[in-house]
Amino acid sequence: MQGSESQDLFGHDFIPTSDEDWLLLDARAQQLFRPTAPIDEQRLFVGRINQIGQLLEVIYQAGAHAIVYGERGVGKTSLANILDQKVIGDSTTIKALKITCTRGDTFGSVWRNVFFDFEHEGRSMSDVLGTDPQPFAVYKVAQGLPQRTQFLVILDEFDRLEGDEIKVMMADTIKYFSDNPINVTILVVGVGGSVEALFGKHPSIQRCCTQIRMPRMKPSELRPIFTERLAKLHMTAENEVIDNIVKLSQGLPGYTHLLGMLAVRAALAEQSKRVQLKHLDLAVASALDKSDESTRRDYYKAIQSTKPDNKYKEVLLACAMTEKNALGQFSATAVCEPYSRIVGKDVGIEHFARHLNAFCQQDRGPVLVKVGKPKRFLYHFHNPLLEPLVMLLRKP
Repeated sequence: MQGSESQDLFGHDFIPTSDEDWLLLDARAQQLFRPTAPIDEQRLFVGRINQIGQLLEVIYQAGAHAIVYGERGVGKTSLANILDQKVIGDSTTIKALKITCTRGDTFGSVWRNVFFDFEHEGRSMSDVLGTDPQPFAVYKVAQGLPQRTQFLVILDEFDRLEGDEIKVMMADTIKYFSDNPINVTILVVGVGGSVEALFGKHPSIQRCCTQIRMPRMKPSELRPIFTERLAKLHMTAENEVIDNIVKLSQGLPGYTHLLGMLAVRAALAEQSKRVQLKHLDLAVASALDKSDESTRRDYYKAIQSTKPDNKYKEVLLACAMTEKNALGQFSATAVCEPYSRIVGKDVGIEHFARHLNAFCQQDRGPVLVKVGKPKRFLYHFHNPLLEPLVMLLRKP
């Protein structure tokens, strides 16, 4: 929180004594926890210092540009906001121009939005650019930006742009800026497992852009999201509650905010300042109702079957519980241990191999994506937001 929102509204000796006091605490909890908003606290990004450092190197290096990519929900937009608001801040020499791409955008509309607030020789730079510009025209118009300022153009949610043509044109534009450096740095931010997933096989992107992958947050980074907000409410929680919230979040901060807020509110509803496991159970039930509807549809599509003894639900849960590499990937072998725990006996790959294959087919989502070569396949969730939901749904 910033400004007045960061101030403690309650003294350290505050003891709620009336229904109004408890309602005030509940309102404060809803201010502190922000499940649907990007994280805006720089100190919660201690684990992102390497990425921020890489971006700063790009900004200060002539002709350098960057692509930040990763799974949905890991904090890419938050990183861009941190860079803009907290790192660059009130700098008089660097100015961020942050644009959020939409599905209806064209190559021209994106760059008209970038230049919207600027004029050159008495004319709007957006008008000078026109409605159907080519990459070289974008570069020439950008030369009209104030020369004493270094501009950081942030193209957020780049993956929402539709069609190969616009991606090729964007790649060509970045190449112009790279080959002929001016006071403009382009930062592309988007959902994808690789740069190729965002731009396709465009060789120039590999050469002229620093590629920065955003990993999921570590437990040590998720924990303060909950505990430090508890402290501001002068509340406490059982250690098992904190551990479970972090575990259920699966490295995605939005779920930490959501479960934390709902657990705290469940406790406050009972006029208790200590969050217990029973409150977390209530939070889990409530979180299922508040989870994204399309994500829930993905889940039920993945596990549907006319056979009552099918094991799709159990295998999908084992996939969610499996230890994953830095790219969120796991092997079939790694599924054996959690699946054995779920079914209560030691089992091998042969007991669920067909389920993994089915999860990669269109009629079940696909809920999983398979990469690599035979006998060395790796899997990852097509929608990473589904992993925590699968964990939440583990109880009957």
